[in-house]
Amino acid sequence: MTDDLQQQRIALFGGSFDPPHVAHKDIPLFLLKHGYADQVWYVPVKHHPFGKTVSSDDCRVAMLELILEQLKEEQPELAQKLRIERWELEQNEMSFTANTLQNLSKKYPLAQFRWVIGSDNVPKFDQWRDYQRILKDYGVIVYPRQGFSTNALLPGMELLKEAPEVTVSSTQVRMLASGEQELNGFVTPEVAKYISKHQLYRPQA
Repeated sequence: MTDDLQQQRIALFGGSFDPPHVAHKDIPLFLLKHGYADQVWYVPVKHHPFGKTVSSDDCRVAMLELILEQLKEEQPELAQKLRIERWELEQNEMSFTANTLQNLSKKYPLAQFRWVIGSDNVPKFDQWRDYQRILKDYGVIVYPRQGFSTNALLPGMELLKEAPEVTVSSTQVRMLASGEQELNGFVTPEVAKYISKHQLYRPQA
């Protein structure tokens, strides 16, 4: 990354991405198109603090790469502003957002980082390690999710008021895939093919 890129506003979109669904494609595009960030980096979690079970790192990264490949064809001018940041995957320890922000800030000292969450995370955000430091030193962008209020944001949070409400979740996709049901409308066609090919989320025999 060159010095001029380091000075950009970078939104870090963290998550398990297990699997990445259509909103994981749409939210970064919204951030870029509406000027909330100059770049958006996907940050796949390694070991989730709240004990979520995740598929292999390779599978989750491969599915994110499929989304980026599609965007390169559809919107190349925006795709070049998206990337997968593997810092958490390279750590053999629990993934904490505050640590990730601190370490990436050291690596790219001129960048302005903010973290991206869904409104479902707002009620329990005070359970995040060093959550006050995250809000004070970096800031958090919140996108609306169906069924979760956006009325109780903490100081340092900014709501994407114009963003469409996210109605899909990775949990839904895993449940559908476990029953070998149609995934159209929940994930991109490429991701659906990957899930089918690798038989992800199928019940264990």
